[in-house]
Amino acid sequence: MSWPLSSSAERRLKAALPNHDRVTKQLFLEYHEDLLKRCKLKNYHQRDRRPLDDLELLADLQHHGAATCLLDFTRNALVALWFACARSDAPGKVFVVNTADVGAFLEVTVLDIRDKSIAEILTFSTRGEDKEDAAEDRALRTSPRPCNWYWTPAHLNERITAQHSLFVFGQFPSDGIESWEVSIASDKKGEILQELAELHDIREESLFPDFVGFSQTQGVDSPYPLLGVKGHLRDSVRATQRGQYLEAIQASNRAIEIQPDSPKAYLCRGLAYVGQENFGDAIKDIDKAIALKPDLVEAHLLRCAAHFNEGKHSQAVRDATRAIELGANFSELYLFRGSSHARLRDYDQALDDFTKGIEIGPDSAGLYFLRAATYLIKGRGEDAVRDFVSAIKELLGPRKSH
Repeated sequence: MSWPLSSSAERRLKAALPNHDRVTKQLFLEYHEDLLKRCKLKNYHQRDRRPLDDLELLADLQHHGAATCLLDFTRNALVALWFACARSDAPGKVFVVNTADVGAFLEVTVLDIRDKSIAEILTFSTRGEDKEDAAEDRALRTSPRPCNWYWTPAHLNERITAQHSLFVFGQFPSDGIESWEVSIASDKKGEILQELAELHDIREESLFPDFVGFSQTQGVDSPYPLLGVKGHLRDSVRATQRGQYLEAIQASNRAIEIQPDSPKAYLCRGLAYVGQENFGDAIKDIDKAIALKPDLVEAHLLRCAAHFNEGKHSQAVRDATRAIELGANFSELYLFRGSSHARLRDYDQALDDFTKGIEIGPDSAGLYFLRAATYLIKGRGEDAVRDFVSAIKELLGPRKSH
């Protein structure tokens, strides 16, 4: 599929022309020469004690909002997706071009632009002076199929690096450059932007990582990113994983303030309380979560663990049983329930649970030890010895061959 290419410089010039007339090549060159001349008069081209080449300065100007001949692409498809979704008032598109097509594209290198004026670059006079290179230049300029140039700059500013920028420019054919496009519905953009931020850290702050970019993201027209319930709960879980239980509780509190009937909010706060070994408050929160959503299997699992640690083994058995009824099926669950049965002196039920747990996880040394201890209580010495041996084997692991 073809799509017409129009640089910001061309659009600016057309707006200034009477009747939006066609932009001539001469006017196009003069525009860029004037732009760079005025920029150099202010000494903006000096970087790290060296002057930027014309194309480097043009790229820097482009990334800070100036209208230039450069078309800004990215090598990162997710970055392209972010820009396609940045405006939510209309459908978006991601355009894909194949710069590996040597018939349509030629790469510009640092040697091509060194000490070359923008006029030389835009007329494809960027190669060396030897005969072979000069012949190649002439062939490019006289080729029936116009050649489009692409250039990946070195580190000029933080934005170019963060956005994996690649610039395309050249004498584009009237029907544009061959490309493929992916359309994005406007009502999907918010969800896409959220996933890009949460899963890949692709957001406005990371794509414009400089002082100017930061200032722009904090402007009066920029929406303030208030976290919703999901964001606070995500922060709560992450804080719990890091052992920062107070921060986790505070994040859960903010989620509860926004949505007081959120069972997951109470569950997350209960999880943080369990991390603090504050089992009493944990059980209160988990009770609320279960009252709001009785089939929340994670809540029954967590309350089982809290009751077990509180020494409330009848309640732990009840919660483990309910979790199993809701579909939970892993060896640790039977370890908890079996241990609670054993504390209640219901050794036959304990043996059943330990056996079921071993069937699910036959490499659990803990289950073998617990079943062995229960066998001893039941007077089944041979079974106990067999399980002790199995537990020791699991602890030692497979022997290495020599």
